[in-house]
Amino acid sequence: MVKTDGRADQEPERFQVVFNADDFGLDEGINAGIVQSYKNGVVRSASLTACGAAFEDAVARARNCRNLGLGAHLTLTEEIPLAGRSVIEGRDLEHGRFTALGPLARAAFRGRLDMAAVEREWRAQIERVIAAGARPTHLDGHQWTHLLPGLFPLCLLLAREYNIPRLRTLPDDHFGRGDNPRRFLELRILAWNSRRHVLPHLPPGMRPYPTLGFLRAGGKLTAEYLGRRLSDLKDQPLVEVMLHPGRPDTDTRTRYGHWGYDWENDARLAQDMVLARLLLTLRARIVSFGECEP
Repeated sequence: MVKTDGRADQEPERFQVVFNADDFGLDEGINAGIVQSYKNGVVRSASLTACGAAFEDAVARARNCRNLGLGAHLTLTEEIPLAGRSVIEGRDLEHGRFTALGPLARAAFRGRLDMAAVEREWRAQIERVIAAGARPTHLDGHQWTHLLPGLFPLCLLLAREYNIPRLRTLPDDHFGRGDNPRRFLELRILAWNSRRHVLPHLPPGMRPYPTLGFLRAGGKLTAEYLGRRLSDLKDQPLVEVMLHPGRPDTDTRTRYGHWGYDWENDARLAQDMVLARLLLTLRARIVSFGECEP
């Protein structure tokens, strides 16, 4: 079991770090890994996928994780929509499901999203999270779709309307040996869009924070990499580390094997004693989004 006590109790914490698990509610195997990473590791927040097949299972598991902060993982790809509508103008759902990320992104850049349908869907997702008894501490987008052209203003409007204080806005990874160049290009585009079209529109009370994990999503993060990047960001008041822990079963691999994720590796990382020692050395305060200071 990873513990971050001892030295951190004797010296003032330098900055706050939120280890957030995405995709809570997609699949029971993913849910199991997230809960394990909370109970035995550094995960303190999770993003609930309201239209996920295992949403009710995630809510039930969360009841036994009293200090696990919960947010809403806004989803427009691959899953079955709660509102039953396509969000791309002139396009039907594929076997009752949202399309993949590629067609959605192309429609966003061409201005062909049905924004009324997006708003109905995202409202339904947030309200399902609230109806399950959670008070969302943060909003983010599945596959970062909330930062696609035209979508962030709606995300911001909903965050303010539902009094959700934190928004994932800025991917902040460094390219290294072995990283996927195409993924890095996607990172650069997202980061450029965020700095130009997202961050300037945040209200004064909603401070941005960097998020690590985009470039190495799905099991490619290491304790050593996080130690270097968190050391670089030690002057930031808040940093998010995006994780995808899981204990995948046959259903997980059937539904999401095309992602190429190693969910077990992120679960191991969350419970890694090397990471725990690095966090103590950095004097990081491990918090949920609901616990972090302004």
